[in-house]
Amino acid sequence: MIGVDGTKSHLIDILLMSEKRKKVVLLLKDGPRGSDEIKSILGLSSSSVMPQIKILIVNHIVVQKEHTYYLSQIGHLLAHHMIPLLNISNTLEENLEYWTNHDISGLPVPFQLRLYEIGNSVVVEPEPEEPYGIPLVVKKSIMESNYVHVVASFFHPSLIPIYKKIDEEGVNMVRISTKAAIQKLVKSYSEYYGEFPLFESTKFRILENELNIAAVVITDDLLCIYLNGNKGLFMNNMIVSSSDGAVKWGLDYFKYYLERSTPLDLKKGF
Repeated sequence: MIGVDGTKSHLIDILLMSEKRKKVVLLLKDGPRGSDEIKSILGLSSSSVMPQIKILIVNHIVVQKEHTYYLSQIGHLLAHHMIPLLNISNTLEENLEYWTNHDISGLPVPFQLRLYEIGNSVVVEPEPEEPYGIPLVVKKSIMESNYVHVVASFFHPSLIPIYKKIDEEGVNMVRISTKAAIQKLVKSYSEYYGEFPLFESTKFRILENELNIAAVVITDDLLCIYLNGNKGLFMNNMIVSSSDGAVKWGLDYFKYYLERSTPLDLKKGF
């Protein structure tokens, strides 16, 4: 492969070491473009973009037919595999400190590898007056949703009133947890209200295997991921995303554990 200075280079360098070449390849992934069209869409001058296109042509990534440019067969392969790499890089860089200080190893490997689907996200901290509660932005999404799916390894007593409110609002919630976590929920709720209610809209499911992350919550339009810190300690900040890809990731994650859990009939107890 020939680099910008005429010396041998690797395909990965050709693609990723230039923002302009990267943009050209991603643009051509959607179909052939003329030179004027490329310059107009990318907002680049001829002197700026044409040398980069020439490098792509010399390295057999782009093919030129008169004034039209196409991705070659290997160009299509490279573009296809480049997108997940760029997406996961963007996902991690956006909140690098969070991902660096939290442990993702508890996520099943297929879902670790799909984190690039989350897209834009923010780190949300709990409200100062409720350090173990649910942040307002998440509460709002829960209360306005048709469903709430929860896969969680923990339960905190401050969540008790929220569970009651969710059920009163008729939000369909399914919570998947370990037996120990649900037993703690029942005990805490009973101490708070005198007895554990038979919820109308909330269903519980038991997961026999351990859960190695704190919680994942999915609503109609939001994905919330609580990860433990690298030393195994619970950290009550979370990654939140409202992208379609994030919600899809969350629903698939929930389905993964739904298939591995069994329903709990609270009338029959444990």
